[in-house]
Amino acid sequence: MTDRSRHPDRLALTAEEVAERLGISRAHVFRLQNSGHLPRPVRLGRSVRWPCAVLESWLAAGAPPRERWEALQRNGH
Repeated sequence: MTDRSRHPDRLALTAEEVAERLGISRAHVFRLQNSGHLPRPVRLGRSVRWPCAVLESWLAAGAPPRERWEALQRNGH
């Protein structure tokens, strides 16, 4: 998901990095987040990050809405 040559050890992405990866604006990332269309981010203090592995799996599953994504995860998919 990330440019591994620039950040080979990154475990999570900022909103800016998610936006770059998805080809959308940072503002759109937060609109998608607020409307339940992105996986839940992890909060590290005041920072918001999306785990790379979660985003990769979410995209591979067809980028379902958060509610459906979380149901898939609970069911072991």
